[in-house]
Amino acid sequence: VSFTQRCYLWAADGLWSIPNRLHHALATGHAAFNQLADGPLTASPRPAAASLGRGTSIVAVAAGSGLGDILRSAGASQIVHGGQTENPSAAEIASAIAHAGTEFVVVLPNNSNIVLAARQAADLSAAHVVVIPTRNAAEGIAALLSWDPSLTLEELVPRMEAARAEARTFRAVEAVRDAVVRGVSVKAGQIMALDPVDGIIATGSSDVEAIVAALAGQSAELITLYVGADVSEEQAAEFVSAVRGAIAGV
Repeated sequence: VSFTQRCYLWAADGLWSIPNRLHHALATGHAAFNQLADGPLTASPRPAAASLGRGTSIVAVAAGSGLGDILRSAGASQIVHGGQTENPSAAEIASAIAHAGTEFVVVLPNNSNIVLAARQAADLSAAHVVVIPTRNAAEGIAALLSWDPSLTLEELVPRMEAARAEARTFRAVEAVRDAVVRGVSVKAGQIMALDPVDGIIATGSSDVEAIVAALAGQSAELITLYVGADVSEEQAAEFVSAVRGAIAGV
């Protein structure tokens, strides 16, 4: 099924929340990639280990400049552009790791399809690289918000892994044709709330209807809503109002 991405929601530690301001994530960014096909993997020359600076850096993959800005503001030093339909190559991720210039690097692929390339990039790098298999940007941001640069890599990785795992996320997408997804029938034009593990968790005739249905029965205090460039201020305000009405105490 092909989908048009609309928005992300995520929550940490079982708390759903609406911030006072919305992060406008440009989910339709484009980047030029040198995708490796039949030849062996190649990358920028590895820096000598001795030339790497002390400390830990974060490399994150982002689908657009808006999400990239959020990830950078949360602590990522290098952003690799890519997403569901434009996966970056291992060489591109390895280049970002090299530009980070530190002896320890954490990579947040932010898409299940990019995890393998991130791990290949780790093998190409002089730095000690750990890949945290974040499945979307919301999980990546949740992991980044737990980052403490004063911690060692051994202390940092379990903390970021826990934050990623505790974040509950889903995205609202529109089906462009009739289909059956994991046994659930959807019609073209229907909006679906998609969980990265459970698949379709709710459907609706509109974004608001699908989001409210997905949140039914939840109890929370903190929800973050990430909207795409095609979502107007009026629509975003409607999302906020609907979610507040769907969960008591938000």
